[in-house]
Amino acid sequence: MNQSTLYPFCQLAAADIVAENAFHVVIRDRSPVSLGHSLIIPKRHVASLFEFTAEEFNGAMGINRQL
Repeated sequence: MNQSTLYPFCQLAAADIVAENAFHVVIRDRSPVSLGHSLIIPKRHVASLFEFTAEEFNGAMGINRQL
């Protein structure tokens, strides 16, 4: 397996990104369950949000409010 197979969000096209901050990027879901459904993707590889630093967690909450 290559890196793009292992980490599909590492190869995002700039046109797909709808918001970004120091810790996260946001893209629209390609199979949305509701209008405007989006994915907040951390820039640092983590297994779950429980591995976020306080700054990363606050960044996720802040970018969520912008949407």
